[in-house]
Amino acid sequence: MSFALSQELFSSYSIDTGTKQLIDLLSRRIDPACIRRVLDIGCGTGVLAVTMAKHIPHASVYALDRDLLACAGTAYNAQANQVSVTAAPGIDALPHQERFPDSFDLIVSNLPAKAGSPVLRRIISNSLALLGPDGRFACVIVSPLHETFTTLLDELHCEVEQLQQHQRHITALVRPAAAARELETTFPGSYLRLTSSHTAGDRRDPAYEVDAVYNLPGFDTVPHQVKSMAAAFPEDLRPGRFLFWNAGQGHLPLQILSRSSPDLSIREVIIADRDILAGKTASHNIRKYDPNIPVTFQPACSIASALRSLQADISGCFLDFGDKTSSVSSEDIQALSSALMSVNGIVGIAGKSSLIASLPAKIPGFVKIRSKKSRGYRSLVYRRAEEAS
Repeated sequence: MSFALSQELFSSYSIDTGTKQLIDLLSRRIDPACIRRVLDIGCGTGVLAVTMAKHIPHASVYALDRDLLACAGTAYNAQANQVSVTAAPGIDALPHQERFPDSFDLIVSNLPAKAGSPVLRRIISNSLALLGPDGRFACVIVSPLHETFTTLLDELHCEVEQLQQHQRHITALVRPAAAARELETTFPGSYLRLTSSHTAGDRRDPAYEVDAVYNLPGFDTVPHQVKSMAAAFPEDLRPGRFLFWNAGQGHLPLQILSRSSPDLSIREVIIADRDILAGKTASHNIRKYDPNIPVTFQPACSIASALRSLQADISGCFLDFGDKTSSVSSEDIQALSSALMSVNGIVGIAGKSSLIASLPAKIPGFVKIRSKKSRGYRSLVYRRAEEAS
């Protein structure tokens, strides 16, 4: 088998050692004849899912990842290796929309090292809840989390069939006891890290609260590029629909909304993101801020695809490139410029100064009205040419 890897996904230069060790465990301890349905949680580029589909050709193999790019990469690698894998976005064992089976014979996962203990517990517990009567959960985790991991297995009353210590990883094969079959579907639930209060601009601005989750930046502070864009953005927004790309914990939309006029008529706030966890978190925090604001989460692999999927006009488009420092390709710029024609009001772009410098000086149909720099980040604000005139 061969795999295309991605710079923006886990293990971008080679198949990581932990995954290879888990595949070795599965090849020795799993009887393919007993497996009909397999689920790979946190599939990344699809190495585990595609390997299982190749090794157990009669099984139906499913894959989940919070990143839409990972789902696309898994589908690509499945096709390249001539196997069938159904890949869909989701968090822990729960797909975002696409219907998956209610139970599996085998669930595999390269568990995320930075997820946080409560999230690891949710991933493992939800996986165990979806196993059939004779199902198995097979996973690999980094060695520094050995004590955390084994404690969770004890708390969940798992029957450990094999636990093997490697130099940098631990591989495990477990089966659940009846007490472990508890499916947690609430959000943020175990993902909640802390609740914090923030303001946009100075202390006189209205405060907003954020239910921050594990494994997303900005859990206790407002990211610099968000502060930069909020400071650069005009407060005279026109009524309508507002799109936010890469909203993270939700700071950007909440900074903009808290600074806007109380009389602003908001028909809809659209959160677009590759990351299902970020999309759900930002949407949750906007609803918490104002339950009357209609919020829609639009999963999308790119900004351009998110804009193209919208059928109605957008009054404000807020694009946060975060900490990305690589230049945007000319194809991306062409697609983005074309897609922005659906925006009839204001466009804001924020990110690392080096990235912003790589963008074209002009966007067709728009006039730059503001520019703001702060601690290595830069924000640009554009307005429709006819409105600016």
